[in-house]
Amino acid sequence: MEYSGPVAIINGIDKFGANFLAKELLDKDIFVVGVGEFELGMENNANFKWMGEVSEYEGKISYVFDFEGDESLVNLVSEKAAKLTVICINNSNKAEKVKKYLKTGDFNWRIIEAYGVYGQGMADDQQDRFGIGFLIEAITAAVKNTNLVLPSLGAKYRLLNIKDLVEVALRASFLSGTEKNEYLVFGEEIDSGEVAKVLIDEAKMTKFKVIQKDYKFEIPSRFQIEESW
Repeated sequence: MEYSGPVAIINGIDKFGANFLAKELLDKDIFVVGVGEFELGMENNANFKWMGEVSEYEGKISYVFDFEGDESLVNLVSEKAAKLTVICINNSNKAEKVKKYLKTGDFNWRIIEAYGVYGQGMADDQQDRFGIGFLIEAITAAVKNTNLVLPSLGAKYRLLNIKDLVEVALRASFLSGTEKNEYLVFGEEIDSGEVAKVLIDEAKMTKFKVIQKDYKFEIPSRFQIEESW
């Protein structure tokens, strides 16, 4: 029997952030279809269904959340009259490619382009010109109680928790007036001193030393930040 409430497809259920989004949707009594590599943690939830390919699902669809940037989803969204939200994390190249095909179609879409995103499940390859690849190494070092290697203490950068990005994705999908909009999202400004303190406290480190290193990453301009607000 077909689910009577809203149905959301998450394309790329195994990608960074998708698991958090799925749990939020399930908490809102939305049936979730996870597409991609099998992801542990939700298999016992009656309102969650896993599929290897989007084409395997034939029921109604209310929302499509795409972490892959899959152009083929355009036909599905148009056919089902669903809302499409594409989420690009720390990847400007993918975001630019996605924008090109989104702007050529007449369907209900929005794209969220987020940088400095961190949280459980972040991967080494998720770096960009605003990338925070150093944070993965620093978190690992904190857990292992070894020296922290961070950008120079005076360097400023912006970090965005994955849970905050998920909240942006939900609002952009559920609120009215978001159709065919581009959302550029950055987090709060922070420096290495603050990051070191948090890591030391959270990991309860007893042996540590902060080693300053020159990392190359671009700082977003004030104009970009205000645009994202």
